[in-house]
Amino acid sequence: MPLINDAHTTRTIKTRTLLVVALSVFISGCYSLRTPLPESDTERALPFVTPKSWGTAPQKDFSEHNTAPATPEHYFGAHFPGYDYNTLIQAALEGNYALQQLDSQLESEIAKHKSERAKLWPSLNVGLNGQEARIEDSTTKLFALQGDVSWTVDLWGTQRLIAHAAKNSVEEASLSREAAQLSVAAATLQNWFEWSSRKQLLQLQRDFVNTLETSSELVENRFNAGLADLLGLRLAHTEIALARSDLLQKRSAAINARSKFQELLGESHKHQQEHKLYDHLNFTLPEQAVSLPNYLPADIIRQRPDLLAAERRLKSQELKLLSSKQAWLPSLNLNASQGLQEQSLNNILKNGLSVSAIAFNLMQPVFNAGAIKAQQAQARASVSKELYAYSELLHRAMLEVTRLLQQDNVLKQQMAAAKFAAKLASETQSLAQRNYNAGLTDLNTFLDAHRNSINTETRLVSVNNDWLQNRVNLLLALGAHPSVSMGNTSVIDSPKITALSEKYNDAQNH
Repeated sequence: MPLINDAHTTRTIKTRTLLVVALSVFISGCYSLRTPLPESDTERALPFVTPKSWGTAPQKDFSEHNTAPATPEHYFGAHFPGYDYNTLIQAALEGNYALQQLDSQLESEIAKHKSERAKLWPSLNVGLNGQEARIEDSTTKLFALQGDVSWTVDLWGTQRLIAHAAKNSVEEASLSREAAQLSVAAATLQNWFEWSSRKQLLQLQRDFVNTLETSSELVENRFNAGLADLLGLRLAHTEIALARSDLLQKRSAAINARSKFQELLGESHKHQQEHKLYDHLNFTLPEQAVSLPNYLPADIIRQRPDLLAAERRLKSQELKLLSSKQAWLPSLNLNASQGLQEQSLNNILKNGLSVSAIAFNLMQPVFNAGAIKAQQAQARASVSKELYAYSELLHRAMLEVTRLLQQDNVLKQQMAAAKFAAKLASETQSLAQRNYNAGLTDLNTFLDAHRNSINTETRLVSVNNDWLQNRVNLLLALGAHPSVSMGNTSVIDSPKITALSEKYNDAQNH
């Protein structure tokens, strides 16, 4: 009986010792989790300084704009009033295959982050082992029920740095998806405008062909009546043949534009007939847009999702570099086990022999043929690479916004000039039609007036499309920042063209 009490007492002491050691290591590990992470010095490392603002208006406080950015469909759709583009953009965001791939990538990064976080905690395993040994006529059986605890103690916060780098990778994947959503929303509008312009150009060419066919019949009647020569008849037929050839080219361009738009929709394209996706939309290109503020803080581009994602990639590499520098420090591995052993499986819980063990392993790198130095050099090169990638992206973004703002003003003036030219050409065409029907002008003048009219209308549609494409690119470059507020609707106009148009109307009235 005393032997049994001594065995029980020994087992209790070992168990308590194991719990005390495990608890002390657990507390020290938790304390290491509280160590503050080093801050990134991205701002100081940039090789250039960003400008303060775009525009000439005096600076003012934009603190009232500290609200969440608008959703992609609202941000782009609301800049072109009079049309409901939200449904169209939302369909593209829901059905686009590229965004679905980014969703999977984000889920993968989240799982990786959880895996790195799990390495900060002990690993507990419970197992039941059985063994049978036979030596000649004797047989030995041994069954063991054992629990193992192992932990690589994060003494220097190395694993925590790696886990935090994985967290930055999760944020980078989320921001990349947000940037891709903005790109898909912008591409949806751009492809829609492109398809609309191609449809308008196709319809203009159809009207031109119909006009030439009508005029060709008139030339044939005059030729049969001896009022027109063969050269005029051949000229009319040649003009129709060329116009029909251009019609086929414009039809092919419209088909390609529609195909690109449907490719962008992805899965949503399969349900477009069921939901009548296009019925509520107008294929006429908008000529108005919400005006941008006169003053735009240049620093807003730092909040663009693609730039924030690049910044997260840089921080992730910096954390990995810091963790690689700690590879010279010793590492501590703790292992503890507690279990029961018995020759009979049925009696293992009743009469099992208690077996426990505690072990630790402290390793200090001494010589590794320069492997640690090579890893540090590789990590340092990765940080330098991401820094210059971020700097290049930021520099390109600043130049892009400046260029798009300048082009926006130039394209507005081009649209005003194209409108005025189209108005003159249309009136000239009507006058040439009346004079030719009355026999007051020749066929060449009549055809020239029609060609000028179709050319000016085509130029107007093309310039309008160019302005819309540039405006969408500008909104994308600004990154859906709240400072890009919804202002008044701006009408494309030019003071010089307006004055010239008023002068021309006065002359027409007199």
